[in-house]
Amino acid sequence: MYHTLGEFDYTMNDPQNVITDRTPTDANLTNVPGFRVVGLPGAFTAWGVNCVQHILTSNSYPTTPVQSDTNYGVCVLFGQGSMIMDTGSVTLERLRTIIFLDGPTRAVQELQSSGYDAIDAVRMLTATLASLAAVLREEGVLLVQRTPTMDLSAMQSAIASHLSIALSGPLEMMPNVAEIDTSASLPPLSGQALTLTRQVLMPLADFVTGVAHAKIVWPLASFYSGDYPNELASPLMDMAGPARTLYYGPYFHLPSGHWRADVQFVVMGSMPDQMLAVDVFSSLELARRPFKLSGDGLFQVSLPFIVDRTEERIEIRVWLLSGALGGLFGLRQVDLHPMEAGRP
Repeated sequence: MYHTLGEFDYTMNDPQNVITDRTPTDANLTNVPGFRVVGLPGAFTAWGVNCVQHILTSNSYPTTPVQSDTNYGVCVLFGQGSMIMDTGSVTLERLRTIIFLDGPTRAVQELQSSGYDAIDAVRMLTATLASLAAVLREEGVLLVQRTPTMDLSAMQSAIASHLSIALSGPLEMMPNVAEIDTSASLPPLSGQALTLTRQVLMPLADFVTGVAHAKIVWPLASFYSGDYPNELASPLMDMAGPARTLYYGPYFHLPSGHWRADVQFVVMGSMPDQMLAVDVFSSLELARRPFKLSGDGLFQVSLPFIVDRTEERIEIRVWLLSGALGGLFGLRQVDLHPMEAGRP
């Protein structure tokens, strides 16, 4: 259910009210239930972490240190039993969660400033967003999204209520996130980073938060050449030669559910009846479709598949199934569509 508190937007997912309130009887004891604070790397998540810490310490609750989490980007755990972790996924039952979610552009800027290249930064953030999609399906989740102006008082009260903290008095106000956000001083995105952010991360973030279910585009700029492994692919590949992989990549992540990949490509100067195949692969083959070239032109091959494990990277591969005397093959892009059964 979606709510609005003034200019502060949040989502609370506890429709059956299964998580009972636990009001501390002694402010010096950790009676707050175990919970986690997660979000994309960047100033907004760090600010949100500080905000939660401020609420706890202002009411005499102890905190635990910030911990890195490869699945969620940033993970901070507080409360009883909060240190129980298993490969990035918290195993506590009915664990309350607060997600601080900023736009992906700032997260890419932050990662690039830390030395990540564009593809690695986007790949990491697809893993984070895919994991957050699974978290948002759980009960007891508070989603805090950055808006141009935020009602800090309402936000702090909502966090305290979510964690069943009985405030001992008015909280000292935290500084606005804009006051500590240094992303404006970072270089703006351009080239490959800008393309991947717009085509991959933005529609993925919209899907995760339920804003929209537009297609996610994996552009040619994210794929690798089968003839020159680990090098980015060129727009056209010469098919002349033995059976082999022509294109592979991009090793991005998707939320669990049902998906359809539309693989778009161009063919020029092909030999009649040349056999190729496209498959979707993670730790095992999720889908495969062989096809026969019928001439030159623009074509599309569609493959439905199911993602069960968000932590596994997804790879699209284009195979030449038999030797070719000539012809050019060019991957254009792969469009990913969430199918109805896969929507959260």
